[in-house]
Amino acid sequence: TKVEDVDFLLDHVDLVDVLFVEPGRGGQKFQEACLAKLAHLRAKAPDLDLMADGGIDGRTARLAADAGANVLVAGTYVFGDDARGAEAAIRTLHGALAAHGR
Repeated sequence: TKVEDVDFLLDHVDLVDVLFVEPGRGGQKFQEACLAKLAHLRAKAPDLDLMADGGIDGRTARLAADAGANVLVAGTYVFGDDARGAEAAIRTLHGALAAHGR
C-alpha cells in the first residue's frame, strides 16, 4: 500500500500499523524501506499512534523509533530467545522508544 493512500484517514483513526514484513509468519527480516512510510505518517500526524510491526529487535526498534514509531510489535524478539529473556528484550524496546520521549 502506498502510504499516501491512507492520508485522508489520519484524522479518523487512533493508530496506523506499518508492516515491516510480509504478513503471515513471525521471524521475518525487517524491511528498512518501510521506514519512509513511518516518517511520512509522523510528519502528517504528530500525535497519532504509529505501530512498527514485524522484524523488530534491538537495532530495528531504534530505527523505527527514529522514524516515528511509538508502538512496537516484537513477538519473535521478545519470546524467541530464552537466553536473552523477555524482560531484557522489553527493556531494550522501551529504551528505544524512551530515547524519543515515547
